[in-house]
Amino acid sequence: MKDSASERLGQFYEQYFSRVYGYVRYKVNDLTTAEDLTASVFMRLVERFDGLRRHEEEALVRWVFTTAHNMVIDHYRTRRERLSLETLIEGGWQPQQEENPEQDALRQDTLTSLRQRLGELSEREQDIIGLKFVSQLTNRQIAGVTGLSEANVAQILHRALRRIRERLKEGEKA
Repeated sequence: MKDSASERLGQFYEQYFSRVYGYVRYKVNDLTTAEDLTASVFMRLVERFDGLRRHEEEALVRWVFTTAHNMVIDHYRTRRERLSLETLIEGGWQPQQEENPEQDALRQDTLTSLRQRLGELSEREQDIIGLKFVSQLTNRQIAGVTGLSEANVAQILHRALRRIRERLKEGEKA
C-alpha cells in the first residue's frame, strides 16, 4: 500500500472507527464480540482497500457499514442476543458523565420512559435510529446500508421519532 493510501486509510479509520463500533455495540450484547466484529470490519477494509481506494468517501462509508451490518447478521445466525436499549441509552459504550443525585434521578426517569418507547418500535425502526444517532450516519448513508431509499429512511425516522415524542408527552400528562 502506498503512503497516500495508508494515510487515507488511517484518516478513514480515525474518523469512522467509533461510529462503526457504536453501531456494532448497539446491536451486540457483548463487549468483546462487538470489539471483535468491529476489528473484523476494518480488517476486511484493509484487505480490500486497494480495490476500494479509488472510491469516494461516501462509497467507503456505505461499504464499511454494510459490512458491519452483515457481520452482525452473521453473528446472530448462531447467537440470538441483543444489546438492551437500557445499556445503549445509559451509555454502555460511552463514558458516563458525573451528575448530582437530582440530575441522576431525573435522568433515570427519562431513560426509563425513553427505553419503553424505543422498545415499542419495530426492529427496522430501532436499527435505523441506531444508525442515525449512535453511528451518526446521514440518511443517504443509512439508505446505502439498509437498501431503502433515502426518502424512506427519512420518513421512517420522522414517524418513529414523532411516535416516541407523542408517547413521552402522554406519559408526562399521566
